[in-house]
Amino acid sequence: MNVKSKQIDPPIIQVTVKPLLAKQIKFLKEKWLTLEAKSSSFFFLSWKWIGPWLEQVSTSNKLILVEARQNEQIIGLGIFSEQKITRHGILKSTQWFLHRSGTNHNDQIWIENNDFLTTDENQELITQAIWKSLLLKHRHVDEFIIAMYHNKLDQFTLPSTLKYKKFIIHSENGYYINLTSISTIESYLSLLSKNTRKQINRSLKLLSTLGKYEFSVIQDPTQQNKILRNSAHWHISKWQETNTPSGFINTNFTSFHQNLINEVHPTNETLVASLNINEELVGCLYCFIDDKCAYFYLSALKPFADNRIKLGLNLHALFIQWLLENKPLIEKYDFLAGEARYKKSLSNYQDDHSYIVIQKKLFKFKIERLLIRLKDRLKRLLT
Repeated sequence: MNVKSKQIDPPIIQVTVKPLLAKQIKFLKEKWLTLEAKSSSFFFLSWKWIGPWLEQVSTSNKLILVEARQNEQIIGLGIFSEQKITRHGILKSTQWFLHRSGTNHNDQIWIENNDFLTTDENQELITQAIWKSLLLKHRHVDEFIIAMYHNKLDQFTLPSTLKYKKFIIHSENGYYINLTSISTIESYLSLLSKNTRKQINRSLKLLSTLGKYEFSVIQDPTQQNKILRNSAHWHISKWQETNTPSGFINTNFTSFHQNLINEVHPTNETLVASLNINEELVGCLYCFIDDKCAYFYLSALKPFADNRIKLGLNLHALFIQWLLENKPLIEKYDFLAGEARYKKSLSNYQDDHSYIVIQKKLFKFKIERLLIRLKDRLKRLLT
């Protein structure tokens, strides 16, 4: 007699969506850290980042907590910030930003690798359950915004729905070094082009002619904040004539990073790699560390009249050497999103980062997209 075994359905994932009040954040921290321990998520989804961000926006923004549970256990978390905006003077939209405030002065901190925090087990199922709940039960939201999402648009999947459509507003390349098969700085340098190696070596020799140089990696939070304050003017000067001025002139940016550096976390940390010549600071890298990855966030470098001095290249090479010698479990040095020649020169892999909008299928948005395409086409014809 053939007896068919009864298929057991997986436990139902229950999703709740509710306001997050400032007084509730201290209780959320324990939940978040517990879930982090079951996840191999990026630094930007750890409480090391999320905690200081909430401290910055909790009193000024309407926050929404998304919680996914299975068998009474939390398996997914995310936080949205709501904005009600009017575009082009007439088009109104209710927007929910994932782990962003939706305002430029707060979002200059620029979260990357953004998504829901979930357990590693059943990650895709959890994410799908969350989006299904959001899109079916919260239709008053016109646009859900995820930036920057780490992967291509076709890897961002939604449950089938006729009510919303996903778009990429813009995308950027990211660059990183896979360190798993690299054990020494010599083996890393051998992967680079002959020209890049030449620039690094020549620049280091030129720096040595200026005096005694000393490379250090600072782990003490007080010293990290001090070095960033002392080098901020170089960063401000470099970016002042661009479309993206330095965050160091934005008090929201500086206070966030002071809190980020000071936030104590079980595994994640910030580091500042500095270079001194004759005991005088000439530049630094500001980096993040989680259990498997080091992330380069920003640099502040003294300009030199001799353009053969490549201070940035030298600092990155010295920091990579430090990682290989002091953090052997680190598998990746990530330059994060954004095009830059030095990133291409120093990396051996490329990935994708996207600004994604999940937009309600409404006639007003269809007209908006049509007019934007016509405007872009007209621009191309006139140039």
